[in-house]
Amino acid sequence: MATEETDPSAWRDPVLGPARKLDLPGGSILCHDVGSGPVIVFLHGLLVNANLWRKLVALLKDDFRCVVPDLPIGSHLLPLPDDAGNGPHSVAELAADLIEQLDLEDVTIVGNDSGGAISQVLVTTRPERVGALVLTSCDYRDNF
Repeated sequence: MATEETDPSAWRDPVLGPARKLDLPGGSILCHDVGSGPVIVFLHGLLVNANLWRKLVALLKDDFRCVVPDLPIGSHLLPLPDDAGNGPHSVAELAADLIEQLDLEDVTIVGNDSGGAISQVLVTTRPERVGALVLTSCDYRDNF
């Protein structure tokens, strides 16, 4: 039995709130979900996690629902299964599956660094739930 100290889903940030474990077809990830209103999904880059977005989420969570996953690309707490992919297309599938599992519609995707490339793959392969794409300083699709 996991204790709060060893259970990564018990991790809590004062701004991002508690991390919720989501079991997706490609593996389990942690996700923070705070605020209400139009939905923004924030996708971070390589070797960081949801913490990258905490200052921006603090400014937006009163007017928007901020969904902030820990993508499995370097600073995540939950390991993927040994046979799971963690390349851009696999991570884009995880993000799209997260959006689908949470039943989100007309989502604004915000991508930074390699999360921007993942966002571009997501909107070109699974666009049905995406309403807008915001790219900050980021990589381009498969060129990173």
